[in-house]
Formats: sequence, C-alpha cells, structure tokens
Amino acid sequence: MIYSEGKNRITVGQVKRYFNELPKNTQDRTIACLNEMLTDGLPVVRHGVYKIVSKHIKPTRITIKSIENGNYTVIEANIVCNNELRVLIRSNAFYYSNVRHCNVNLCLVISITGQCVVTAYENRVEDTHDTIDGSRYI
Repeated sequence: MIYSEGKNRITVGQVKRYFNELPKNTQDRTIACLNEMLTDGLPVVRHGVYKIVSKHIKPTRITIKSIENGNYTVIEANIVCNNELRVLIRSNAFYYSNVRHCNVNLCLVISITGQCVVTAYENRVEDTHDTIDGSRYI
C-alpha cells in the first residue's frame, strides 16, 4: 500500500512518501501507533545517540514533553529494506539552539517496526523546505 499512490522519493534501500500523500486510514493508524509509543518513552539506537551528541542537540524539556503529548507533525513515511516502517516527525514546539544560534524544531526519525528513535537533528523554524530536490520524488 505504501508504494501504490502519491509521490515516492527514491533513496538507496528506501522508498519515502510524503505523509500527507498516504491513505487516510494509514495516516490514522501510524499516528495512533506513534502516540502510544511516544507516551511510553522510546529507546534511542546507537546512531541516534551519536548524532545527538556529535551535533550537540539539546532540546528543552518542554519540547520533549510536547512531542510525548502529540504536539508534532509527521513529514515522511519511509520503508527501509522492504520491511521496516520509519517516520520523520518534527516538533511543533521550538527552542533556541546555542550551536545554530537560532530557534529550531527537533526532528526525529522513529522506527515504528523497531519502536525506537533512529536519529535526530535540528531544523530551523524558518525552514520552509523550498530547497528540497523535487526530482527525487516520483
């Protein structure tokens, strides 16, 4: 079902879909799964820990709590190696990054299949994603 409609972005080993292009029932099930997982707390895999430490990502407690309470936007759904479902979420709450010297949202890639945080990064609040390479989506 993930492959059947809407825009796909091809990356080696992955097929990425804009979340809002997924069928409504798939979106609803994914959000329900995410909300349940986030309220229970999620482990962060080694790669995610490395990215958080190496990029000096230090979200505020308010930002973390807001994600746990469902205050986020799902950007993409990814199928990795034909069997793992991952989603990219972006916090709706923002905080000031001392490294980037601006307000940022916390972005997390969460494995629905593995029930863990795969990686994290910060995205400037002003970023409207107008530099995304649309040719990678078919």
